[in-house]
Amino acid sequence: MDDNINLVRKIVWSFHHSSGLEWDDLFQEAAIAYYEALKTYDNSRGKITTHAWHCITNRLKNYLKEQEEYKSRKYEGELCSLEDVILTRHPAQTASDFWESLTEDTKEIANIVLTTPKKFVCLPYDKVEERIFHLMERRGWPTERTQRSLQDLRLACL
Repeated sequence: MDDNINLVRKIVWSFHHSSGLEWDDLFQEAAIAYYEALKTYDNSRGKITTHAWHCITNRLKNYLKEQEEYKSRKYEGELCSLEDVILTRHPAQTASDFWESLTEDTKEIANIVLTTPKKFVCLPYDKVEERIFHLMERRGWPTERTQRSLQDLRLACL
């Protein structure tokens, strides 16, 4: 691999840059593909770099596809908007009624999540809370204030 490590890195970087997936995960997949390419390489059919490039890119494309399928299965049926929460849990209540029932602090946190969903959508719940705590801390909120607001939001969505 030492001979072609830069080729592997270059391919991984392009996939990392375009997909946003973790570089280390992509590199592991690329390294496996490179070693498989070495096993199947036939020098009468062309350069090793060309063969390796095809093997690595094909494996990474398949890896990306698997990750997308996993995300779609994992979040299938998840609620995507405030209206979904209200319609599912409070069918007689309108979105504006629900929103007005929240405290100002709770509205602020809900607004952050709803206006920047990409920061939260693929994270496990504990990581979402961690990110919210971090964001609110940067805004000068004490931990207790954030905890109280998150608890209020949980109760409102029951």
